Amino acid sequence: MADATPSANKGGFRQMCQNPYLLGVASFSTLGGLLFGYDQGVISGVITMESFGACFPHIYTDSGFKGWFVSTLLLAAWFGSLINGPLADRIGRKLSINIAVIIFVIGSAIQCAAVNIPMLFVGMPPP
Repeated sequence: MADATPSANKGGFRQMCQNPYLLGVASFSTLGGLLFGYDQGVISGVITMESFGACFPHIYTDSGFKGWFVSTLLLAAWFGSLINGPLADRIGRKLSINIAVIIFVIGSAIQCAAVNIPMLFVGMPPP
């Protein structure tokens, strides 16, 4: 006798928990979204700090400029999403992910070491 349950119910969370490799891949793939949201949250918290205002008074006092600074992350993410598909087709998914990680780390280091406003914008890492 055939199983009456639809095939869509055979997968899902239960099957993912039974397969350690699949659980690991799914867990690590969610880290990208978590880090993207965390980065946005950190930026919004940092630009309101008085120490940030002392180093970068133009961003701290000008709300329009502050908006551009925060939205740069989203613009870079949009640009990265347009580039990553064709890049992954050409060089492979693993290598394109590794390149994106390297760009993100370099951008984060530039932004942490920023001493002027152009350095802050250049260091805005695209995810």
